[in-house]
Amino acid sequence: MTSRYVALDIGNVCVRINHAAIAAGMARPSIGSEVLEIATLHECGKIGEDEFFERLMKTDAIAGIPRQAIEKAFDNILVEPVDGMADLIEKMTKIGLVPVYISDISPRHLERCRRIFPASDMVKYGIYSFEVGYQKPSPEMFKAFESRFGKPLVYADDRLELVEAATAFGWNAVQFKDAGALAGMLGLGE
Repeated sequence: MTSRYVALDIGNVCVRINHAAIAAGMARPSIGSEVLEIATLHECGKIGEDEFFERLMKTDAIAGIPRQAIEKAFDNILVEPVDGMADLIEKMTKIGLVPVYISDISPRHLERCRRIFPASDMVKYGIYSFEVGYQKPSPEMFKAFESRFGKPLVYADDRLELVEAATAFGWNAVQFKDAGALAGMLGLGE
């Protein structure tokens, strides 16, 4: 039986992201590896939102910046919907395909995605790093997906190393270029 599930990364597949926005939003040239390590802990559900922001405020890269400014810069990493993806998800659901997020994401960013991505109400399921406790390319993310949905019909991610990891795990994985290319692959092109 062919799967009806289409596994979609969120960042740069459904919602355009700009990691540099956090540094720019705080008028810093960069945020440093310590901030990225803290962000990974948060995205893996190891620390909650309050502890995340408290730790950020103590880093050399961010010290002295008010929490409200840090929160705003952090939120602005998710910029806008990727062109054509909301329409593609609508087309998918109309023919019985089920889009499922599989994403390295924090609860706060997931909530922002739901606010800014017009098709969020059509994506009813997801596998999230903050729930699983791991980030891709960990096999734990792929196993969590399979335990709920089986192997997806296709998995789309913008990052080649994650596509390669999913392929090695036995998935039909493609590097996302744009909604039109993915639509064509799914037989939903114009």
